[in-house]
Amino acid sequence: MAQAVKDKKPREINAQQRRDDLIEATIRCIAEYGIAGASVERITAAACVSRGLVRHYFGSKNQLLVAAFQRLADEFRGVHGEVGDVSDDPEGELRSLIDNTVNGPLFSPNRVHGWFGFWHAARTNPELQRINESVYSLERARYRVLLEAAAEKRGRKIDASQAGNALAALADGVWLEFLVDAPATGVHDFTSTDAADIINLFIDYILGVEDLDTSHSPHGVLGAMLARRSIRRFTERPVSTEQEELLLKAAFSGPSSSNSRPWHFVLIRDEEKRRALADLSAYTSMLAHAPLVIAVLGDPSSEWWIEDCSAATENILVEATQLGLGSIWCGVRNPDGDERDYYPLLGIPSGSDWRVLSLIGIGHPAEHKTPRTQCESDKVSYEAFGQGDGARQGG
Repeated sequence: MAQAVKDKKPREINAQQRRDDLIEATIRCIAEYGIAGASVERITAAACVSRGLVRHYFGSKNQLLVAAFQRLADEFRGVHGEVGDVSDDPEGELRSLIDNTVNGPLFSPNRVHGWFGFWHAARTNPELQRINESVYSLERARYRVLLEAAAEKRGRKIDASQAGNALAALADGVWLEFLVDAPATGVHDFTSTDAADIINLFIDYILGVEDLDTSHSPHGVLGAMLARRSIRRFTERPVSTEQEELLLKAAFSGPSSSNSRPWHFVLIRDEEKRRALADLSAYTSMLAHAPLVIAVLGDPSSEWWIEDCSAATENILVEATQLGLGSIWCGVRNPDGDERDYYPLLGIPSGSDWRVLSLIGIGHPAEHKTPRTQCESDKVSYEAFGQGDGARQGG
């Protein structure tokens, strides 16, 4: 693409830029004034070009509208991909698609308002209607294929066509909610996080994920353990102080040798500190975007500090899942020395012997991963190592 632009003459580049400017100005004007208010005068003024260029590049205002709507449609297709492309993790792919739909550029006020303006116009404009129908056909088919593949992996039978249509309608519904929730301040009460949560709840219902919800599951805590996954992408929504207190209660409830409790927890919310902590290792970059980081420190005077602090870390991870939060365990313990590089950022006295076992990034997840067990029967023995299920004794 870069080479193609490089090979163009300056006049050709200017012509393409003016054409692009007119298309973007059309989308902006429709978003702000609606189809009726998006006059040629307003569009050309917004694009800083003369009125004659509309006819020069597009032939008519209607063809400019078609080109602008086609751009929105192409952006939509770019996010949704091809109908038949399904990965080995269709559920994860579906949830990532939803995340990109409500968190990416498609969900910006300019684009959402523009879409609704074109939807209104498509009722009476056959060319816009054809573009609209092709987009909806793709959306419904894409959701149907991914839902069907995800349900099959879970061993569930669903009406994929009905579910796909329902998901498309729900996605349009959250866009409409975002559209009407438009206070003069520009600050929306209904956020992209709310939109993603609503759609993911529907996906959970269709795929039976509620069976693993710890509030409904007969497995109790096991449900949270199965749902706990390493989350590396977070929204900007903060972790509440109430959630923070519950995470700490979970940490302190961990078992420890002789009840020695050789731990200390440092909670970091400051963005500069989180970014600095993330920079100390090539494997902790995600901590810069986690609204809360909990550092788990251990007192090495206790012989079992590693085991005890690991138990506390796991408790935090499971409780975070129970609270609907995402988390990531970053092990930073140095087997050959200490972790004094972390002392200044964590405020640990330089003369102390505290060890830093782990840094836990916590926040509202911006990605969704499927619950899993990862059970492997060949790694289980009964009565003696290497003896299979045949040696198992009843109880």
